[in-house]
Formats: sequence, structure tokens, C-alpha cells
Amino acid sequence: MLLQSFLSLTCSVKRCRISLRSNGTAVVPYFCGASSSLDITDDNKLINRSDFRGIPARSTKRDVARFPETVLSQIQESLRRNYRISASTVFLDVVKRLEDGDEAFVSTLRRSSERWLPMLLRACGRATSNVRNSSRQQILARLWKEVNSRGIPISITSVNALLSSLLENGSHFASFEVLSDIEEKRNLSPDQHTFQLLLTSLARSGDIEGCRSMVYEMARRGFMVDNKCNDALVYCFALRGYHAKADSLAEQALGKYGADAVSSSQGACAKAAAARADMNRLRKVLRRAVAGAERKLILSSRDVLETIWLLAEKSMNGDGAECVNLTEQMLNHTCHGAGFFRLLIREVETHIMHQHYYTAIALLEDTNRISDCLKNQRKSLFLDQIIAQLSRQVIRNEVNVAKVHDIANRVVAIFQHHPNAPRIHDDLLYAALMYKEFSIDKRMEYVSALVDMVDRERTRHHLILPLLASTDDVEDRLKLIFRCCNLGYRDLSQHDISVSSHLLLRPLYDRLVISTRGGGISKLDKLARILRSFGVGSDSIWRTMYAWWQDQSSREKRMEDLQSAKRPSAAELQGWLQQHYTTIFKLDKKGSVKAPVIPITYDRLKKFVDDRDSSKVHAFVSSYGWPDDTNFEEIIPDLLGLYLDHEEWGNVKKMLTSLSSQSGRWQKDDDPSYSPLKNYHLLQILRRLSNEGEEISIRKIINYSYELRRLFPGALANYDTFFNTLHEYNRLFGRCFERLPNPSVEKIDECIDLLRTLSKLEVLQLHPSLYCSNGIVALLRHCILQKSDNSKRNIQYVLHKAQNFLPQSRVHCLYAAVLVATKHLEEAATFLEEHVSEVDPLDCIMAMRFMNALKAKMVDEEFIRQFAELCLKYTSLSKDIEAVRQLQADWIRICEQRKLAPLALRLYDLFKRYGIDLQISEKHRLWNIIGEHEILAKQWIYEPDGFLRISADDDLIQNTDIGQIKRVLEDEISTNRSIAL
Repeated sequence: MLLQSFLSLTCSVKRCRISLRSNGTAVVPYFCGASSSLDITDDNKLINRSDFRGIPARSTKRDVARFPETVLSQIQESLRRNYRISASTVFLDVVKRLEDGDEAFVSTLRRSSERWLPMLLRACGRATSNVRNSSRQQILARLWKEVNSRGIPISITSVNALLSSLLENGSHFASFEVLSDIEEKRNLSPDQHTFQLLLTSLARSGDIEGCRSMVYEMARRGFMVDNKCNDALVYCFALRGYHAKADSLAEQALGKYGADAVSSSQGACAKAAAARADMNRLRKVLRRAVAGAERKLILSSRDVLETIWLLAEKSMNGDGAECVNLTEQMLNHTCHGAGFFRLLIREVETHIMHQHYYTAIALLEDTNRISDCLKNQRKSLFLDQIIAQLSRQVIRNEVNVAKVHDIANRVVAIFQHHPNAPRIHDDLLYAALMYKEFSIDKRMEYVSALVDMVDRERTRHHLILPLLASTDDVEDRLKLIFRCCNLGYRDLSQHDISVSSHLLLRPLYDRLVISTRGGGISKLDKLARILRSFGVGSDSIWRTMYAWWQDQSSREKRMEDLQSAKRPSAAELQGWLQQHYTTIFKLDKKGSVKAPVIPITYDRLKKFVDDRDSSKVHAFVSSYGWPDDTNFEEIIPDLLGLYLDHEEWGNVKKMLTSLSSQSGRWQKDDDPSYSPLKNYHLLQILRRLSNEGEEISIRKIINYSYELRRLFPGALANYDTFFNTLHEYNRLFGRCFERLPNPSVEKIDECIDLLRTLSKLEVLQLHPSLYCSNGIVALLRHCILQKSDNSKRNIQYVLHKAQNFLPQSRVHCLYAAVLVATKHLEEAATFLEEHVSEVDPLDCIMAMRFMNALKAKMVDEEFIRQFAELCLKYTSLSKDIEAVRQLQADWIRICEQRKLAPLALRLYDLFKRYGIDLQISEKHRLWNIIGEHEILAKQWIYEPDGFLRISADDDLIQNTDIGQIKRVLEDEISTNRSIAL
């Protein structure tokens, strides 16, 4: 039924297209520019209507004139509840009715203009978030034209609403001409709000002299400069680059206008910096605007969202890509007051309509933080609507395929943990299939790019039917059939036969009737040959004919007069089927020569990988895929390394896409998130990408990070992969800095964006308890090794400065750790003994972890043992049970991962000497570490296979401290086991 409805709508859309047309121009009120006239756009384009085919929504307005009060009340309620209104509602229910001379509507506005007119004018501003600024300007201009021509009374409140909407739509107006028009032509008295708007318009133009003159005009009329006017002046000076003057006015706001004025004045500074695209100035303003224990911005949510909008408007390509991370930081520190969610959704729609896709997604991501208040508001409903709207806008603007993929990957990444994650690829493909303005080539370009994400197995054959319905030419439909066969949809019989016969088979047959003479069978033969020439297999053609025969038979059974039935008849189709069945299904099998069977086994693939033959591996994977018995955990590291070292980047991407499609085969019931491809493998892939091209593109690396997260959602950072991850991201960023041609502030900012992106996507995980930078340790190490007369003074200077942003205890522990690492053991002991009362045991653990993280490639065993002994001896660590357990868990984990049995035994003995014993489970873990060490020792040291050929019972082995501690541990474990029995 859905397909039939679609077909009927497609066939009738040309006859029943909504007739919304208007010619001429509309004058923007009080416009200040080269031309105040706007060419009136096609009304459907004005409100983004009638661009896509499809089934009309049930909520489509009926062509019935509703009462004016009902329409206006619904608009008012929508603005009150949602802060936004659909442009089609304002345009069709208000503007068009005024233009058509609806007397009831005009009469209502004349009677209650003070009530309704300001609301309608404000609705033509930011509230109509689902159209562009240019459309808003035209709707507002046409509404204002009708208001003036219909004699509807205009008050100063209405003029203020008009000016507010003009400012929201980005229109500049001549403030002094507006003031003259208000007072002289309309005989109205401007109020305080009027002068605020006039001053704001001048400030946005950077007209300092005009602002001064306007302040003088205010004084003449008895109006004072309030905090809103002060914000306009701050914005004007900051926009012109007079930052000292702007900051001075902002500082004076507290004393003149109260605490709230501080927030708004800082917001004016931030908006001016964004309007200038001065990122350094903006960061400075934002840093000083952070306050409180929660480190929140004092800026209002409206100022924050306006700043983000200006950043997107000034972005390099207009999509807001380079300001995404700054946007996310601002949103992270924004206070969520009443109405924030409604403002946020309105801004998301606005950014989408203006093609600021990346900032729109960043804003949409912020809805994840307010999920608690949306439990009863059906968040998934609005999310589905926004994603569908985003998809339609992307397709409407014909965004290039690479950017479409990037946008979709970001949406998938930010909502991957959402219980009802949006399927944006489905929405994109649906929009591409239904968009009316696409040519066949353009439509197929999008379909080819998106179909793998929607139908990887090529089982959803109905996706082809909208393609066939998008053109009326049979030749074009045959070309589409050929392209779809190349995409993998080779079986024509899988399509709905009622649609296939209507769109392809019968039109092709009828054309043959006109051009060919002879019986119906020959026409069917020719039809089959034509389909075969366009890539359809013989068996698929036979099954399609069979389905056609069934459909035609059922139709003829319901007909009284068979003479009126369309040809070919069921009998003709049956005869063709009987004639060709044997040829297609029996003789072909007898006459076919079987090709030699190539063994497609995992062992064969593994042999190619072990032989380091990348060409054979790629040929095998490309031709045969992944064998059923593939051990992904075993083969992925070597196979990935082979591809990264020897294959072209295009082949690497194809292999990763193919590997991602097998994710269902390695999932475990007890661990659904398991993935044999680890997060450090993703870092290796990104490092390979950094080597592509003559110049490195950090932006491409960031974009592909989202692609990798979509392909491998289980490759997340965790403690088990910590050391490998640390090694790989050091290599990645080292390579990035090596390839930067001219390291500039902008390039370093991009590297910071990459780091933030990898952290957000959980490809790497920064330690949550490390709050100091590596610079402090580096400075202390430099001062200690300096060995000059000023070294002690430099050390004291670093320690003093460090305490400005770190706790004193943490600074002391870091200093002691650096002394131990640089072999100044006695100085470290003396220092800790002098400051024993100032040292927190938890900071000792932090210092240990931090120093180990800096030496992740090679564990400094002496440092771990010596620093642990000093902390146990000279601090209260041994008395803090929780801290001791954390430290023991850390060194046991390190020894397990690095197979450091001797260090583990010495640390076990060290803690035991201070009265701290391991738990029974930890002793068993330690014994397992020793067992792994013994296996290695047998292979490399002990006789008969070891190089040294020493007996395991030799005195050289047994009399060492390691041997003695091992026997003590063995006795304790035996005792525990006997007690348990």
C-alpha cells in the first residue's frame, strides 16, 4: 500500500502541485544598504516546501479558513512554550491571508493590533528557526507591507518588535532615519527599549560616533544609559578593536548597573570577539568570565549561543568545523537555566538552515547533558525530527559526499550510547531518493555513497524502486537498473512486481509493440535480451517473468472481459516461462564447466600474513572476504601492521570497512563491547593517515577519527591498553609536529582540537587524577641537574609558583619523586622528613603514577622501589589503609603487564617489613607472575635449553634475595591453602 500510495502521489504531483506563487519585490523596512528591495522568491522555496517527494503528513493543514483568533492564539502559545514557530505557519496563516485580502483577519488585527501585531512581528525573527535569514527578511518585509497598506494601527511596541526582528535577521537599519520616522511620520514617542535597539544597530556597524550621537539624543529626551545601552557601547568599542575602552566600560558596569550587568557586558565582549573572528581575544574573555567552584561561565545562555552563532558565521567554509571544540568547551561551562533546552533546539535548527552543520551537531550533543529533565518529554521524538531535518537540508544544499560522511559520522559518534540512537544514514538515503531537483547522476552519487551504511548485505531491494519512479523515461530506468546491478542489487525478481511491471516491464513491452512486428513471444524474448544486456541475470529474468505471470493471472481472474486485458496476457507469459525453463535451469548446469575450487581457509590467509605478502593478503580479502573460522584476535595486529606498512591508503580504508562488517562475529555474550581491534590500533591508523599527502592535514585526521569510531565502536581506551596507547599517541603527535610545515598558533590549535577529539571519542584516556602538566616535572628536573649557583633558588621559585595552582602536598610529593628519579635519594629522604606533616598519602600515589606515566616505554624499577620505601618510611602512607591498597593494586598491575616478577617480590617484601601484607587473592596473582617468570627462565636461563644452562636449584639462584622472598611467599600460600582445606 505504501508503494502504491507513493506511486500515485508521484504521478499526480505534477498535476496537483501547490500553487504558491508571487511576483515582484518586497522592501525591507528601514534597510541601510545598497538596495532595500528583495526579489520575491517562489513561495514554496521561501518556506522550504515541496522539495521532496513522499507521502504527505497527516498534520498537513486543510484548505479551510480558520478563525483569526484561533490562528493567532496558537502562534502565541507556540512561541510561549517552544520559543519557535514554523515559518509555514506564519507565512501561510498570516501573511498570505493578508495578501489575499482576508477581511476577517484584517479586521481582527485592526481591533487588537496592540495585542497581536508585536507578537507577529517578533515571530518573523529568530523564532522562525526553520528557514534562512533571507527568507525571514522577506516574510517580515511582506508582513510589514500589508500592515501599512491595510491601515492596521502601529504602536511603539510594534515598531520595537520590528526592529528586534530586523536585528535578529542580520539586517542593518539607519538608526537616525528610524528615529525620525517614528517621531515625525508616525507621531510616536520612542521609549527606553527603542533607544536600546537603535544603539545596538549602530554598535553592530561599529559606528562609534553614531553611538555617541545617539546617547546625546537619548539625553535630550530624558532617557538614561542603562545596562543594555552600556552593553551596546562595549560591543561597539570591542568590535573596532578598542579593547581597553571596552574592558573599562565592562568593569564599570558593576558599580553603575549592578551584578547582572557584569554578565551582560562580558557577553558583549565575547560576541564582539566572535564577530571579529579574533579567537585569542575570545579565549581571553571566556577565561576571565569563568567563576565559582564549578568553573561555570557567568555569561547568560543567550549570549553564549549568540557567540557560537557568530563564530559559525565567521568560520572559514561557513560550516563551523574549526570552532567545534571551542563551542563544546563553552557549552560545557554554560549554566543551564530555565528555557535553555528550548533555546538550544531553536539554535540547532537555525544552524542547520544556514549550513553550519558542525556547530549544529555540537549544539545537539549538548542535549545529552540534560537527559534527566527529558525523561517525560520524549527526547527521541525531537531527536528524530532534528536528524531528519538535518538530512534534508544537507541533501537540499547538495553537500559533497565526503562532508556528508563526516557529518553522519559525528552524529553516530555523539549518540552511540543513546538507547534510541538516530539512524542518520537511513534519513540521508531517504532524502537523496526523494529530492526532486537531483539529476540521475547526482542521485546515484549519493545512493552509491550511502547504501553500504544502510544495506550492507544488499537485502533491501525496495530501495531501488524510488530511483525507478524518479524518471519517466524507460531508457533512464534501464540505465538505473544497470547501475543498481553494479551496486549489488542484481536480482530484479526481488522487487515488488506490481511496481516493476508498472515502471519498467510494461512500458518496455509497449514500446516493443510499436516498433516490432510478430507474436507476443518474440516481444518477450526481446524484452529479456534487453534486460540481460543491462546486467540482469537469466535466472533473475525468468523469476521476474514468473512473478509477472502470477500478477497478471490474478488480475485476469477478476476481469469479466479478457479482451480488454493488457498484454502480455497470462497465457503468453506462461508459454514463455515453459519455453525457457529448461534452457536456463537445466542445460546451463549440464553445459557449465566448473572452475577449480580455491581453498578459502583461515590458514591460507594466515600464511599470506606470516609471509608478509601484502598484495596476496589484499587480493584474498577483497575477493573472498573473511573465512568462517577466522581468529580475528590472532590475525588483526599482524594484518593491520602489514596493511599500514605496505598498502596504499585507499586499500587500507577498504580493508577497515570490510573488517567492520564482521563485528557481529567477534562479539561475546559476556562482553558485548569486546573488540579485537584496540584503541591503540586506531592511533596507528591515524598515524599512517598523517603521512599521506605532501602536507599534513590535521582536519582530515580529526574527521577520520569519527569514521573510525563509527566503524569500531568497541575500540575504547582502558587501563589494560594504557601503555600501548601512551606509546602510540606519543608517536602520532610526534609525527604531526614533525610534518607541520610552519608551526603556528592556528596549527597548534588544530593539534589541541585533535587531542580533545580523541579524548572525547575515548580513543585515548587522560588520567582523571592528574591535574599538573609535564612542565613542572621538566622544570624541576632541569633545575636539579643544572648544578649552578642559582639552581637552589630556581628550585624554590618553581616550587613556590607551582603552589599557586596545585596543593602544597602534591608539589612536595612531585619534588621528592623527581629527586629520587635523578638519584638524589638522600635529599629526597631529608625533604620528606622535614615536610612529613604536610604530605597527603594520596598525593604520594599520584606522584608515583605520574612519574610512571612519563616513563611508559621502560619501567624504572629502582625508582618505584626507592620512592615507595621513602613514602612508607617518612610519610603516613603505611597508616592509610585505602592509600596503601591503591598503591599495591598499581604495582601489582604494572608487574603483571610487564612481567616483572623480581620487582614484584621485592615490593612484596618491602611492604611486609612495614607491617603491610597482601590479601590472599593478591598473593595468588603474585604467584602467577612468578610462574610466568619461571617459564621464561626455563627457556632462556635454566638447563637444558637455556643459554646459561644453570640449574634451578643452584646456590646462585636460591641464595639471592629473590629466592628467599619467593620461598617465604610459597610457605604463606601453602599455609593459606591448608587452612582453607
